[in-house]
Amino acid sequence: MRWAHALGFITYDSGSDTFFLSPLGQQYINTPASAGINSVLEDALLSYPPAVRVLRLLAAHTHLTKFEIGRQFGFVGENGFTSLPQDLLVRDLQREPSAAIRSQMLSNSDGTSDKYARMISGWLEQVGWVEIVAKVVSVTVAGQPYSYEIPHVLTSIVRRVQIQHFAFDPFYQGVRVLPVSLV
Repeated sequence: MRWAHALGFITYDSGSDTFFLSPLGQQYINTPASAGINSVLEDALLSYPPAVRVLRLLAAHTHLTKFEIGRQFGFVGENGFTSLPQDLLVRDLQREPSAAIRSQMLSNSDGTSDKYARMISGWLEQVGWVEIVAKVVSVTVAGQPYSYEIPHVLTSIVRRVQIQHFAFDPFYQGVRVLPVSLV
């Protein structure tokens, strides 16, 4: 539901507390599945500023954890959006002898911004724009070096995205087409 609403495929009517299929949603479901990755879906993703932010971060750095993305995600300084310090997690993961507890730490240790980074990276993976790969993260905490391979939460650009898309421009009334180049 969050995905469809964020990308504009459904609209919310607060009077009836009901979601409705939007014209864009209707266009999306009417596109044949045989067309491969749906261009309506690609345009919707590229009109969603947080998705574009993740793609731009990955274009600049190629291989980031959800914490590295979350720290730069655009919610910094806003109440309620947090990013877990990755260096402390890496230290605690290396110190923890139990594999079960390390697994829980990886699954449950993230701030709000980190969760959004992970969620949006998952959407981008589903359309083939990024892939999930492991990364060894090395940090120094209180003068001590720590290192841990963080699986399943890291992304790098698989194919470059060059699509004209709709984007919000605060100096323009409404939405207009802007070029995106992530090469």
